[in-house]
Amino acid sequence: MTSFTGDESPLQVEDWLEEVKGMTTLNRWPFEYVLQYVRMHLTGPAKDWFTGREFSDWGELERKFRLVFMHDACAADREDEMRARKQGSNETLISYMQPKLRMCRGIGHTFAVSKDYVLRGLRSKEMALYAVGRTHAHEEDLLGDLLNWERMSSLHASAVVPKYFAPQNARGAPVRPLPKKKTEEKVNPNKWKKFDKTVVEASGSNREASFSSCWVCKKSGHLSHDCPDKASRKPVCFGCGDEGHIRPNCPERNQTNFAEVRTVTSSHPYKKVGLVNDKEVEVLLDTGSHYSLIKATVAIRCGLNIRPSARPLYGIGSTTVPSVSAIGEAETNVVLDGVDPGKVLLLVVPDAVQAPEMIVGRSWLDSPSVAYHKAHGRLYIYNAEARSDGMVVGVTSHAREADYLHVAEIGPDPPVRQELELSDFEFVSTEATSEERGDLLLLVNEYRSCFAKSLDELGCTPLMRVDIQEVPGSLPVCAARTRRHKRTVKRSIV
Repeated sequence: MTSFTGDESPLQVEDWLEEVKGMTTLNRWPFEYVLQYVRMHLTGPAKDWFTGREFSDWGELERKFRLVFMHDACAADREDEMRARKQGSNETLISYMQPKLRMCRGIGHTFAVSKDYVLRGLRSKEMALYAVGRTHAHEEDLLGDLLNWERMSSLHASAVVPKYFAPQNARGAPVRPLPKKKTEEKVNPNKWKKFDKTVVEASGSNREASFSSCWVCKKSGHLSHDCPDKASRKPVCFGCGDEGHIRPNCPERNQTNFAEVRTVTSSHPYKKVGLVNDKEVEVLLDTGSHYSLIKATVAIRCGLNIRPSARPLYGIGSTTVPSVSAIGEAETNVVLDGVDPGKVLLLVVPDAVQAPEMIVGRSWLDSPSVAYHKAHGRLYIYNAEARSDGMVVGVTSHAREADYLHVAEIGPDPPVRQELELSDFEFVSTEATSEERGDLLLLVNEYRSCFAKSLDELGCTPLMRVDIQEVPGSLPVCAARTRRHKRTVKRSIV
């Protein structure tokens, strides 16, 4: 599901409304869920418009939404937008045709006129000339005919081989340059007694003699094996480029460079190793899971007494269709960090359902003897200790006088849950009768366990007192646009 900002075109607005309508209809959500779903996918100006408004049903929401965000352009603007739509250089045929035909249908053109506009915007001139003389009954015939032409054209294009290939420049390995001599001696042909002659013979020409050159001293008149500087010249290493040694005797040849890779395992605060029947099991703590789940192979390895059970399990999404069903259940002791709250019900699920070997949910974490908190990137689990005496906890304060936070713990009795009334619900269907409302209210009060009506039901103490003392001479800080001197005052306060 894409997000909606409010700057979309009328076609995009229509598509977004159809996505929301299809998702809510498929899952059979009540209107309160639909409002929450729409709020989650609104951003920018659209979210500002939605905030603070009230809607009685989907029809009212859709009507107001269309009035604000779906501004239909005039016929001339839509015609210009349709004509300006051309096929891009790398755009496929179907990616170009479907938006183009949709624009033509929105304007009200017939298929014959729409076909003419589609052929005008094609990138290939040959394809357009081919299709203009063909007869097509509807859009599918036109699309299929053009796709067949495009396929055959690509096959013939791949079979054509160019007659001439431009030579490519070969790139060789870089060669280290030899050290240059400090002085270059002049060539004296009478200095050397021995020299070789090379005869170069060309077609239709006489024989001409020329002196050969030496690649060691770069002089003419002799070859490299007769060079007098060969004995006094220092060897050059082709590995490191230094003088005085050759490649087999290079000191850098015996050095071996290697990289050492060290694996660093990152610890996850919610992953631990627990004990199930004295067998170590990889455990993932999940405070949002109502049940504790274990893989089937892990349950067999731990020797659990599994009873058949097909209890449905619901995840994120549908509230009527279960995501998966358990294949069994077992009761056993699960120990984490030395904490054992006693027998816990474990649901056995297939191995493909979850990645960790075991997921510990609220059935274990909400035990009275279990306490846990997270600090410094780690989750600490320990045995809960009941305390009946009150204690005073110091709180850091920036005021002149010290403040104290009085903490009192509740007794072993659970808090009293108050019954809900019809006045507590903000959205009540007007079509429901009084008898139906009464039955629904009984069901809500009977199965209400995931939310509280007030803080007293959560067991919070009413003995906490907060005093706010205003400092003399203080000024309120506002976020509205002010003059420069007011901004200076606000900066000094903050």
